Amino acid sequence: MKEESIWKKLSPILLEELKIDEVSIETSQENTAEWDSMTYLSIVARIEEEFKVEVTPQNIERFSSAKSIVDEILR
Repeated sequence: MKEESIWKKLSPILLEELKIDEVSIETSQENTAEWDSMTYLSIVARIEEEFKVEVTPQNIERFSSAKSIVDEILR
C-alpha cells in the first residue's frame, strides 16, 4: 500500500474521531487539542480495523501523529 492510498483512508478517520474540519499529514497530538487520550484510543482502534495493523506495547507510541501512523502502516 502506498502512502497516498493510506492517507486517503486515514484522513476521514482522523476527521471523524477528532471532530475537526481539516487534517493534514502534520496533524498530531502536540498540535491538536482534540487529540486527547480517549480519542487516541479510538483512533488506534479504527486503524487496527481499517488497516489490519496490530498495535502492541512496542509500537503504541507510534500512533501520535498522522505522519507516524502512515509510517507505521507502511512497515
